[in-house]
This record gives sequence, structure tokens and C-alpha cells, in this order.
Amino acid sequence: MNDKQIRSILINYLKASGEYTRIYQEKSIGGAVCDLMAVTDHLTGYEIKSDLDNYSRLNVQVRKYTEFFDRNYIVVGK
Repeated sequence: MNDKQIRSILINYLKASGEYTRIYQEKSIGGAVCDLMAVTDHLTGYEIKSDLDNYSRLNVQVRKYTEFFDRNYIVVGK
């Protein structure tokens, strides 16, 4: 799966959750870019890794996400 496919599925899933959710894409979070951010009563960051991505920046991304968000998820393809 590519980024666009994963992102579409994730956004539809979040919208269907029944919880009031604001969704932001490609937001700078202090030296990293968050692929998708969901705002409810807490901040949740989603890092998307498609089947074509490599994981070389993941350690830095995880640290930045941990500093910024209440919850973090890595969403991967196959």
C-alpha cells in the first residue's frame, strides 16, 4: 500500500469512530513532520510508513512524537 491509500483508510477510520475528531495532515512538530494528527480530548500522532518507505528516520520521529503527543501510532502497509 502507498501513503495515499493508507492515509485514506486511516482518515475514514477516524471519522467513523463516532468521537468528535479534528484531523490535521503534515504538521511540523519541532524538527519532524507528523503525517496525521488527531485532536480530541487528547493529541494523537500517526506516522505512516508505506510499503515503499524506509525506517531510517523512525528513531528521531518516535522521539519527536513522544515529546509532542499524548498517544502515538505507527501505521504501516503490508
